[in-house]
Order: sequence, then C-alpha cells, then structure tokens
Amino acid sequence: MASNANQTRNALLDAAERLFSTRGYAAVGIREIAEAADANIASIKYHFGSKNELYLETVRRVMDNNGGELAWGLLEKPVRDANEAAMLLVLFVRSFLKVLIPAQSTIESCSSLIFREALMPSEAIDAVVKDYIVPNNKLLVDLLQVLKPDADELQIEQFVSSFLGQILHIRIFRPFIERLRGVELAESRSLDRIAHHIAEFSLRGMGFDDAFIAQAFEAADSCDEATMAKEGTV
Repeated sequence: MASNANQTRNALLDAAERLFSTRGYAAVGIREIAEAADANIASIKYHFGSKNELYLETVRRVMDNNGGELAWGLLEKPVRDANEAAMLLVLFVRSFLKVLIPAQSTIESCSSLIFREALMPSEAIDAVVKDYIVPNNKLLVDLLQVLKPDADELQIEQFVSSFLGQILHIRIFRPFIERLRGVELAESRSLDRIAHHIAEFSLRGMGFDDAFIAQAFEAADSCDEATMAKEGTV
C-alpha cells in the first residue's frame, strides 16, 4: 500500500514538473495534473493538501535533484573570517553555475519555475519568496557581512543583487551568449572561465586587492565543495 502511495505521489510530482515548467503555475489546473499522472484529484489533496503545496514541493524536488541544495548548502556553514568567506564565494559560484547551466539546456528545471514566477507572479509567489528567496538571500547576506563587516545593510543588499545578477544573466541569456560567442557554456572550460570572472569581478567590486583574490582562488582550488557540504568542514 505504501509503495502504491509513493508511486502516485511521484507520478503527481512528475506531471506537475512537466506542466508547471512549460506553462507556468496559473495556466495549469489540478485536474490536468491528476489526469497527466493517471491519478484522481483527491490524491493531490491527500499527498500535498493544495495546488500551492504541490507547486512548492515540485520546486523543492527539482532543486534537490539538480544539486541546488549542495550549492546553497555551502553557505550554511559558520564562517570564521573574510578569507574563508571569499573562498566560499568562489566555491558557490562554481557550484551554482553547474546547476543553472546543465549539459543539455532544458526547460524542466527549478530555475525555469522560479523565473516564470518572477516574470508572471502567481498566487504562489509569497510562498516561493518565503521558502526560497528569503532564506537563500539571507545566506548570501550573512556571508557578505563577514566578507565586508564595515558595509552597511544597503551596501550588502546591493552586493548580493549585483552578484546574483551576474549569475542569472548567464542563465537567462544562455542561448544568446552561446550564439554570440560560438561556444557551449556547459563545456567545463567555458563554465570555469565564467565562474572565475564572476567571482573575481565581484571581489574586486567589493574593494579587495589582487593578493586577497588570488588567495581565495587558491583556497577554493584546494577544497572539495561536496565534502565540505556533507561534513560541515571548511
């Protein structure tokens, strides 16, 4: 019985991912999701409670499957000083870009769901902001407060916006960038160069010198982010 319930739950999530990613939250009804999953409408209420909760669980699952939790998990560890914060900033850019720029571009991704919500806000936007945007923004704010302890609250928020803006530009304009440059961004060398540029540009913009930046990259190169996230070490 439990196995059948899990199969139904996963089928609903699979159907929701396909439909929400391609058409957005508002355009998809629970009856359509249930039919696509070969389930009944009551199963959505049983497993998720509401369309809102199904949508949010869909985002959670895709983010987990794509490795996004690992990228943000890097920022959950206590940071001792600015050097360590700079290293984590470099590691985060590398890890997060690998999530946002998969080997094969697909609309069925968490980023697609989030971008749709930003461009065409639905009734779920408050929950998305509460569950994802606020906690992730806080992780970056906390990191940058260690990195730039003398910066005020507005400056920190501006640093966060600038930093994420560079990363999201690459994700959103990927098709244009690849055609303009004649490259495949998911190719490891291209992605490494982009990550290096974003991290270096951001650290320079915050006023750090060449020696500090070079040290941050050296520390990141010698550190395994997956091990850090799992073991809680830096």
